[in-house]
Amino acid sequence: MPKKKNKTTTKGHDKFPYPTIMEALCEVHFSFPEGKQWESSFLGDFFKTVQKDFPIMEPVQQMGVSVEFGPQGFGQRLVPGQQKARYLQAKRKLLLQLSDSIFTVNRVEGYPGWVNMRRDIASGWKQAVSVLGPASITRIGLRYINRLPRNGSGQKPGYWLKPNEYIPSAILGSQIGLLSRVQVQKSEQSRTIVTLADEPTPPDAPSNVIFDIDCIHIEEMEPTNKNLRTHIDGLHEEVWSVFSSVMTENLQRLLKTGKA
Repeated sequence: MPKKKNKTTTKGHDKFPYPTIMEALCEVHFSFPEGKQWESSFLGDFFKTVQKDFPIMEPVQQMGVSVEFGPQGFGQRLVPGQQKARYLQAKRKLLLQLSDSIFTVNRVEGYPGWVNMRRDIASGWKQAVSVLGPASITRIGLRYINRLPRNGSGQKPGYWLKPNEYIPSAILGSQIGLLSRVQVQKSEQSRTIVTLADEPTPPDAPSNVIFDIDCIHIEEMEPTNKNLRTHIDGLHEEVWSVFSSVMTENLQRLLKTGKA
């Protein structure tokens, strides 16, 4: 799943020169000390801290939906969502996102392998802590989104993947129109979500299957980099376990040679 030379990486994971990862991201949920609240100025303060490496700041407009009940029955109205901003590298391959309760590191192109991804997450969180002064981390999520080609409308997902506890065999025989989402709450602290779906594409564009693995740890802890590293390493092990358990020989060949 990780990138570059075909050697082993942390804990014996295979490294592949042609990863299928279209996006990798880590989400850190946090809370403030009692008596301290989110301030909109944090978005600008964080930009000043990371501007050297992330010179582009983009506000994100988010809207929520409020459901109300009145004399006319149920109704909906749009309400302002949480404040959020993106901070992008000049080449836009790595970006940070910050809102009033979530810090996110996204790698959207050219996955660099876990060692580098882990470093980017830890570095970004350290800078966020210096600005925000959070009281705790409350949840950590690590998510890998893979793109697998259909190579024609007749090719089925079973060409790339084999069934496991998250992917039933019937799904792997699906024509275009595929959608499968399995969410498993392994414990009070551990959740794994595996999604398979056809990627929306224009009629004449090649069709692809999205293979999305999202592993989550829910626990209140001190917002230290040591705690963060420990838990993202564990989440990465879980992501790798899911991914490696469904690889067919065809997918291994694609990862090694770039050829289907």
